[in-house]
Amino acid sequence: MTTAGTSPSVAELIRGATDALHQGKLAEADTVLRYLLSQHPDNAEGWHLYGLAHYQAKRHAAAIEAIRRAIALKATVAEYHNNLAECLLAAGKPAQAITSYARAIELRPDFLEAHMSRANALMSLGRLAEAAEAYGGAIRINRQHSLAYDGLGKALGFQGDLVGAEDAFRNAVEILPTEAEYWFDWGLAKQQLGRLDEAVTCYRRAIAIRPTFSAAYNNLGNTLREAGRAAEAVDALTKAVELKPDFADALNNLGIASAILDRHREAVAALESAIRIQPNHANANYNLGKALEQLDRFEDAAGAYRRAADINPKYADALNGMATALHALGRLDAAMEGYRAAAAAQPNLGSAASNLLFALHFHPSTDARTLRQEHQRWSDRLVAPLRSRRKPHANDRDPDRRLKIGYVSPDLRDHSIAYFIEPLLANHDRQRFEVVCYSDAAKIDDVTRRLRDRADRWVETGAMSDDELAERVGADGIDLLIDLAVHTAGNRLLAFALKSAPVQFSYLGYCGTSGLDAIDYRITDSVVDPAGETEAFSTETLMRLPRTFCCYRPPKGAPEVSPPSVEKNGYVTFGSLNTLAKTTPAMIAAWARILGAVPRSRLLMRARPLAIDSVRRSVAQAFASHGVSVDRLDLLPSAPMSEYLRTFNRIDVLLDTFPFNGHTTTCHALWMGVPVVSLTGTIPVSRVGASLLRHVALSDLAVNSIDGYVNAAAGLPQDRSRLAEIRSSLRGRMEASPLRDEKGFVHDLENACRRVWRQWCVYRT
Repeated sequence: MTTAGTSPSVAELIRGATDALHQGKLAEADTVLRYLLSQHPDNAEGWHLYGLAHYQAKRHAAAIEAIRRAIALKATVAEYHNNLAECLLAAGKPAQAITSYARAIELRPDFLEAHMSRANALMSLGRLAEAAEAYGGAIRINRQHSLAYDGLGKALGFQGDLVGAEDAFRNAVEILPTEAEYWFDWGLAKQQLGRLDEAVTCYRRAIAIRPTFSAAYNNLGNTLREAGRAAEAVDALTKAVELKPDFADALNNLGIASAILDRHREAVAALESAIRIQPNHANANYNLGKALEQLDRFEDAAGAYRRAADINPKYADALNGMATALHALGRLDAAMEGYRAAAAAQPNLGSAASNLLFALHFHPSTDARTLRQEHQRWSDRLVAPLRSRRKPHANDRDPDRRLKIGYVSPDLRDHSIAYFIEPLLANHDRQRFEVVCYSDAAKIDDVTRRLRDRADRWVETGAMSDDELAERVGADGIDLLIDLAVHTAGNRLLAFALKSAPVQFSYLGYCGTSGLDAIDYRITDSVVDPAGETEAFSTETLMRLPRTFCCYRPPKGAPEVSPPSVEKNGYVTFGSLNTLAKTTPAMIAAWARILGAVPRSRLLMRARPLAIDSVRRSVAQAFASHGVSVDRLDLLPSAPMSEYLRTFNRIDVLLDTFPFNGHTTTCHALWMGVPVVSLTGTIPVSRVGASLLRHVALSDLAVNSIDGYVNAAAGLPQDRSRLAEIRSSLRGRMEASPLRDEKGFVHDLENACRRVWRQWCVYRT
C-alpha cells in the first residue's frame, strides 16, 4: 500500500490503470499510464495498457503504436500479439492482424481466443481453407466450443463442402441446442443439400427459440417454396416482413412465392416494396418483370427487366426477359438485340440462344440459309461439348417388338400443344407401343390430368436437370423419343443432345430444324417441307407423313357456327387472333390495303398485349400511317377460351400472319367456319397455313405474294354466296379431313416410326 508522501509503485500504477480500463474510466486510465510511462518508459505492460486505452477510445493508430512498443520491449507475451491483432483488425488491416494472431498462437499454442480470432479474420478475407483449419485448431483445444464448430461449418459451406458443413453445424447444435443461430445455419446446410423437410424442422426450431428471427422466417419460406409448399411459404415470408418491414430480400422472396400461386398482383406489390427499400436490388427488379408479364403488362415488364440489367449488366436472365417482353409487344428487332445481348453476357444460357432462334422465324428478312447457319452456331457453342458424353444404346434390336415411345414437353397443360398431342396419346396402338410422357409443366391443371390419363407412364421432370432427364430416359429404356418443344420456352434440347434414346425426333412445337445432330428426324409433311427444297437446311432427316403433319382435336364446348357476320352487320369484318409478336410492319401495311379495298370493312384483333393502352395506341398509329382510322379497328385483349371462340362468330375472314403462319389459331378458325387467307413463304413455318388449308378445299386462299394475299382477302367477301357456303360447310369439311382422322393419323405416324426403328436395328452405329 502506498503511504503518504511516497510515490505509487509500478504494480500499483498497473493495477490502477487496469481497474480504470475495466470500469471504462478512460481519462483516469490515460492519466495513470502517462505518469507510469514518464517514470518507467521501458515498462512493457504499461505500453500494452496504454495501447488498450487508445483502442477503447477508438484511436487505433495510437493503439497499434503503443502495443508495438510493448512488444519491442517484451516480444514473448502472447497477449500482446493477440491484442495488437485486435487493434490492426479494428484499423482495417486484417492481413497484418492474421500475422499477429499467428505469432500469439506460436507463443501459446493453446491460446483459444487467438485461434478463434484468427479464423474469423481469415473468413473475412475469404481465405476459407485456412479459416477452416484455424477453427479446427480451436476445436482441438476445446471440443465443446460450439462457436468454433459453427465457424467451421460456415467455412466448409462456402467452399462447397456441404456434407462437412452440415456435420459441423450438427455438432454446434448438440453442444448448445438453445442457440437459434446454430439451428439456422444447420437448416441452411440441409436446404442446400436438398434435404428440405429437415431444413424446415431446423428453421422452425430456430424460430421457436427466437420468435423474432426474421431471417429464419425468410429461409423457412424459401425452403417451403422449394418443397412445393408455396402457400406455407407465403405465410412464413409474410411473417418475416412483419418482423422486419425493410427486409428487401424477404419481400423479393414473397413476390416469387406469390407468383407461384398465381397471385400476381400481390407479387407485384411485394416486389415494388422491395425495390422502394433497395432500388438497386437486381433480383427484385427481374422478378417484378416476370410478375408484370403474367398480368400482360409487357411494357412495364420490359422496363423492370431493363432496370435489373442496368444494375447488373451481366444479368443474362434479365436481358433475356426484357427481350421476351419486347417480343410479345411485336418489337422484333429490339427483342433480337436483347436475346443477342443475353447470349453474349452468358454464352451457355440456352434459353436466350433458343429464344433468338425462335424469334428469327418471325422476321421477314430471315431465309432458310440464315436459319440453318444460326442453328449451327447454337450447336457449335452448346451441343459440341456434350457429344463426348453420349453412350451406346443397349436397347433390344428386335425390329417388330413393342416399342417404348416417349414424349418430352413443358407444355402438357392448358396450352396449344394439347389440341394436337391428345389425339396422339389417345389413339396409340398399345399392342405395338408403350407411351411414356416426360412432363416439365410448371403447374398441373385439368388438361394435364386428362393427358396423364392417356399415357401408360407419366414422369414429372420439372425438378430434373438435363443430365438427370437423359439418365432417366435411358433407364426407362425408351426406344423413340419425341421432343415437342425444340427451341420454344422450357425446352430440354440439351437432354436430347446426350442422345439417351436410339432414335430421336422433333415435332409440333417448332416448325423448323433444331440444329441438333442428336435428333434424327423431324416430323413434317410434303407441303410444310416440299421434297427437294428444305433438306439442305435441316440437320434432321425429314420424316414426311403421307397426309398431314398434325391432327387436331377441337376444344370441348365450342359454340355452334354462326352465319357470316356481314349478314347481320352490313359490313365485312376481317380478323387476326394470332399473338401480337407475329404482327410485322409489312403485315400491317397489307392489312391496311385490304381494308382500303373493302369499303366500311373493319379489322378485329385480339391479343394479350392489347390490354395495354399504350400498345393499342401504338397499333392504331401504325394503321393510321397507312390511312386507316382507329374507328375501323377493334383491338381486344385476350379472353377465356369460350369467349375467344365466340370471337370467331364476329369475323368473316381471318387474316393469317406471315412469315410465321398461325397453326392452332388457324385450326380454331376453320373449326368455327371462318376461312383463312394465308401467305405462303420459303421456310417451313410460313407454309403451315397452306398445309392446313389444302385439307378443307381452300388451297386457293394460300397465296404466294403480298398482292395475291390482299386480292384473296379483299375478294372473298365480295362473293357472299361462297362466303356463306364456306361458313356452313367448313366444320364438316374439317371433320371429314385428315386433320380430324385421329386413328388414321396415329397409324401413319406409328408406321413411320416403325420404319425408322427397323432402320436403326439394321444399321448399327
